[in-house]
This record gives sequence, structure tokens and C-alpha cells, in this order.
Amino acid sequence: MGLEAGTYLNDLVAANPLATDPRSQGDDHLRLIKSTLQATLPGMAGRIWRLQSKGGGYTVAATDNMTIIRCTAAITLALTAVATIGNGFAFVVQAAGGAVTIDPNSTEQINGGSTLAIVNGSTWLVFCDGSVWYAYDLTPIVTNTNLAKLDVENQALTGGVTVTSKSLGTISSGSLTLDMGDR
Repeated sequence: MGLEAGTYLNDLVAANPLATDPRSQGDDHLRLIKSTLQATLPGMAGRIWRLQSKGGGYTVAATDNMTIIRCTAAITLALTAVATIGNGFAFVVQAAGGAVTIDPNSTEQINGGSTLAIVNGSTWLVFCDGSVWYAYDLTPIVTNTNLAKLDVENQALTGGVTVTSKSLGTISSGSLTLDMGDR
């Protein structure tokens, strides 16, 4: 049998190479496995989902794919050009010491804007589709401190509660009723 072809891991056939394949094709099979791993996990310069702490301005590089960047101060994260980064590049940014500004390369945009401001205490997923940057807020909407009761179905929210809403800001109250609307 000839050498199979593949670009990504799911292209490989687990039954190959056949026992009847000549040993001289062994190195070709190994090169195919290596190339599919590199294509499936581009820009990996270490473990998948490793943590980096940054306390000063930083340019996110292709080797930061699948990294959690914990920002310990108010900093700017500059993004490498989408043409360099490519489709499927993703990282998580955690603002853990001040606001973080995400600044795309040159005239590129993120979520339709020239920069993205991430407030301290929030966590975002930043993703490139090969032509545009996107960011998704992963921060919980409702947080609680000594929450006594949380019943969503026409009930009151009581106890020491802090509710954070992207549109309302932060509301703190010992007794607060939320209208969740139609779900």
C-alpha cells in the first residue's frame, strides 16, 4: 500500500501502515504523523493551555496559541497580524490587576472596534478566524457573597448579593427581585 495522505489528525487512518508495507516507508509515515500534529496544533511552543503572567505591555505571538494570559497590572496586549496568526488561534486573557486593552495590529479590528477594553476582574476568550479578531466575555454575570436564596422562577433573590449586568452595571442589595424575562 502506498503512503496515505493527510493534513490534520482526523485524516490519519489508525490501521495504517499495514504490516505488509515495506519498512522503507516507515520514515515517510513518521513524517506524515509529525506534519499532521503540527497542522492540527499550530503555534504550539509548549503545553496546551499553559498559564503566563504578564505585568507589562506584551505582544501576543503565534507561539501563544492556546495560552491563558493572566495580566497582573493595567497593560496593553498587542495582537500580531491575523495573516501571521491564522485561523484557529485562540487565547484566554484574565484581567487580574487592572484594565487590559487588546490592541489589534495596524488597522485590524476586534469585535468591530480598533481596541477592546477588558475591565479588571474579567476573563475573555480571544479568537482569530484568519481574517478578523473576535473576543467573548467568559465572566460570570451573577456573582454572590453569602447567597441565601436564588430561585429564578418568579422568586426573590435574598441575602448578601451582588448582581453584575453588562447593561446595568453592578447592583448590590440585601433583597433584590430580578425579572429574567422570557428564556
